[in-house]
Amino acid sequence: MLNRPEHHSEIPVGILLPQSKAYPQAAAHFVEGIKLYFTVHPNDFPRGKVVLDIKNIGQGSVRQVEERLQEMLLDRKPVLLGGMLEPTVGSQVAAIARESKLPCLFSGLGETALSPEEKQDNLFLHTLHLWQSSYLLGKQAALRYRDKPFLLITSFFDSGYDPNRAFHLGLQSQGADFAERIILRSENLEELNEELAGCAFLNDQFVPVCILHPRLLELFTDRFGDMFSQMVITPFYEGNNGKEKLWAFPQWKKEDDSFLMLKKGAADYLQLSEPDMFHFLGYEHGKLIAHAVKRLDEPKDDYQTVIDEMQDYEEGEEKGRLAMNSVTHHLDRPMHLFKGMNCISNYEIAGSFSINDIAFEDIGVLFEPHASFTNPYLFY
Repeated sequence: MLNRPEHHSEIPVGILLPQSKAYPQAAAHFVEGIKLYFTVHPNDFPRGKVVLDIKNIGQGSVRQVEERLQEMLLDRKPVLLGGMLEPTVGSQVAAIARESKLPCLFSGLGETALSPEEKQDNLFLHTLHLWQSSYLLGKQAALRYRDKPFLLITSFFDSGYDPNRAFHLGLQSQGADFAERIILRSENLEELNEELAGCAFLNDQFVPVCILHPRLLELFTDRFGDMFSQMVITPFYEGNNGKEKLWAFPQWKKEDDSFLMLKKGAADYLQLSEPDMFHFLGYEHGKLIAHAVKRLDEPKDDYQTVIDEMQDYEEGEEKGRLAMNSVTHHLDRPMHLFKGMNCISNYEIAGSFSINDIAFEDIGVLFEPHASFTNPYLFY
């Protein structure tokens, strides 16, 4: 018997990848994660197999994305537009894509908050809740370290992101605030030593709040961490400083079947002993793509079929449940408070939270217009 060609062909999926000179591995590892998912799971659906159309979008501006999107539409329209995009840029891109009836799924760490007004019906977000975790971390730090003033240590290059502002709101929700601030411009250890020479705030009278990208966080902590009894940090420190640290993030390295399959696949196909968070994001992105396209039938129904499947996505038991939020179109996952020496080993879970623990009235200021970055890797 003969079938219509589209029912035994390929399923094109567009993938947009911003680039970062500072962290080029982020985009590469993300797309490796997507490919790994379709390697260790059957890439075989009623419509055919998923084929990725990967486009480099430079720094990830709306103009750059729109150019690549037009190339995709002229070549072969994808059934879904995915990739790594900062949410506010993703919202603008989704508005453009909607004109072509194209659903969008964008992943990232979650550096910026998307206001309700920016929500698009065809946009779905999959992040690691970085700004939400930062808000909850601010609340918990204020409750745990009431006896010392807080010292903000951040970088000029990180200051446009919402984790910084969200942490501050969390502190203020408990009646606390920063006593002092250090805004770094350093990019290496030599510059850091010179910039902080003679700084009067680097002592155990303060609790430092280090809202820094991984490279600068490691440089600062290894060089100055022993000056403090406790530190509050972004969830990226992998060094050997022995002082107590507090951070918040989803526990993406759960020893469940999904992560163990990712870990085994990374060892077998990428020769990696440990996948990083961008491998994880890509792998989960692949899982969401597979879910979105599994029921494709009539091409004229593709748009609504993908939308419906994404809206219905959920997995896991109640305590660790992941589910697509029907209001925000954001994949909600549990977040945890961690206490320990570093973020890869030698830590314990000190608390668990959900998105529902954040009251909109407490974070409304995040949605007001402000300067922010468009490249999602400048923070990482």
